[in-house]
Amino acid sequence: MGKVFAVGVGPGSPRYISDIVKEIILNSDVVIGYKYTLKTIEALLKNKEVHEITMQNQEEVYQKIA
Repeated sequence: MGKVFAVGVGPGSPRYISDIVKEIILNSDVVIGYKYTLKTIEALLKNKEVHEITMQNQEEVYQKIA
């Protein structure tokens, strides 16, 4: 069974992302986030399965991934 991490990426600049959050993202297979969040961490998303969520589709995306 996999692990789920909920992490914050700071106020919108990659320079505010903590080292532990960078490590978690880099070691993840799947990343889920809002468009703005994914844009902030785009340099860390190479070879990741990425799912963009919105307020309207987030439950559907979570169910699909679970």
